[in-house]
Amino acid sequence: MSIPFYRDFGWDAEVVTVKPKYIDGFRDQLQEKTIPENIKVHYVDALPFWLSRKFGLGSLSIRAFVFYFFKVNQILKKEKFDLVYFSTTMFHVGALGAYWKNRFRIPYIIDLQDPWRNDFYLDKPRAERPPKFWFAYQLLKWTEAIGIPNCSGVISVSEGYFKQLHERYPTSKSTPMKVIPFGASKLDFEIVKNENLMGFQFYNGKKSIINVVYVGAITPSFIPILRSFFKALLEYSDIVSNYHFYFIGTSYSTAKTEPLVSQLAVSMGISNIVTEQTERIPYFEALTTLTNADIIFIPGSLDFDYNASKVYNAILSKTPIFCIFHNESEVKKIIEKSNSGVVIGFNDLEDLEQNIKTQINEFLQLHITKRQTNIPREILAEFRTEEQCLFFNQSLMT
Repeated sequence: MSIPFYRDFGWDAEVVTVKPKYIDGFRDQLQEKTIPENIKVHYVDALPFWLSRKFGLGSLSIRAFVFYFFKVNQILKKEKFDLVYFSTTMFHVGALGAYWKNRFRIPYIIDLQDPWRNDFYLDKPRAERPPKFWFAYQLLKWTEAIGIPNCSGVISVSEGYFKQLHERYPTSKSTPMKVIPFGASKLDFEIVKNENLMGFQFYNGKKSIINVVYVGAITPSFIPILRSFFKALLEYSDIVSNYHFYFIGTSYSTAKTEPLVSQLAVSMGISNIVTEQTERIPYFEALTTLTNADIIFIPGSLDFDYNASKVYNAILSKTPIFCIFHNESEVKKIIEKSNSGVVIGFNDLEDLEQNIKTQINEFLQLHITKRQTNIPREILAEFRTEEQCLFFNQSLMT
């Protein structure tokens, strides 16, 4: 998102990434079209997935860790750089920033797109934890404890992540930190238009059916919101069959996982109007799917710090949006400002169900309501890139 615009704000970027052949899962080769020709890309090796998984080391950042170490050492010995910027959810490599800072006197910034270390499962019974949870958690805990206290700045999609870091590492309170969500790129939607992509194929094929789509991961914190929404919708049993809900790419994992939405649909007797595909789809196919849908549904999370950057692409798609977010969420304010759809706010579980019930009619009318969408400047990739570059400059001065 940012690479095409760095030079506009006084920064030249070089990228260090893993060779595509080592990536487990699908690739979206169209993304390469978004990288300007002037950007230099360095490729590193990684342990093959089939080999490392035997030892429980399937994460790409673990498999590539040593190769990053040697490759970036080689680059920093030859050339002068002002900053190392880690913008990835493959967090383990972020710990290398402390080494490079010490050896080459080069500052580094961490971009937390998700929590580096997630404590969600710590108080859960062993049976409810993911496979190999304890080893994976300890490794993330150890690398975070190296990467965060030594970094020169932290960017995050949520203010709540900073609070967690301050509790764990009190010295981080003096580290520059700024919330900068992902922007959405108009360039990406030009590619969607020019490539004539198909997107996810809706199964029903009936013009009378209203196709409602959510693209993205679903975690347990989404389920209470989904349950309340479907419960309110079932009050209109005579028209429920006119809708079909598609939840696409609901799992972070490339392995087969439990379909949480499908299980909820079965328990509520609405599996005939709900389709869930846990496997993720390529980025540009996802954008095409949003564009082709009748309604984009974003259920949000009970966590008020949850900041769904996917909302920005939904706004650019011009498809009507129906979403449910905590009243304190920045996303709620953006959707209201853009006039791109309906957002139901809530403060806690007690008023969540009542608010959905009283506003469900707005969902039922959404696909026929005419509205003029405004594109707020702050959701665009170039605006967010400018914020990043200003933060880079600030971090270099501290």
